[in-house]
Amino acid sequence: MGSIVNSAKCLLEDLLGIKVVVTGDNLSKDERTIVILNHRTRLDWMFIWVPYSRFESLKKLKIVLKAELKHIPGPGWAMQHSGFIFLQRVWAKDEQTIKDISLYYKECRYPCSLNYHNYV
Repeated sequence: MGSIVNSAKCLLEDLLGIKVVVTGDNLSKDERTIVILNHRTRLDWMFIWVPYSRFESLKKLKIVLKAELKHIPGPGWAMQHSGFIFLQRVWAKDEQTIKDISLYYKECRYPCSLNYHNYV
């Protein structure tokens, strides 16, 4: 996944001249973080790759997605392998999934960064 993301970063910044500005607390390689995007565009998830690529933190990026996306042949399998989190978008179904995943990352002390897209 890293080479694909780095290629996208190169395309966005170097070829298209898009400047990505991140505000808020500083990102740290060693800390767990939660990043919430407000989903203003269909491609805003690509912009988050830029700072993660800069800080060499792509391995810890875990994105929360709607469950249907995990069934896409190829990309869906890659997202599952990368440990992305798939939700039904129904709290009664997702509550236990969120608890289980949170406990898993806490117990294995993995410094993950959770990326949540708010579909408004």
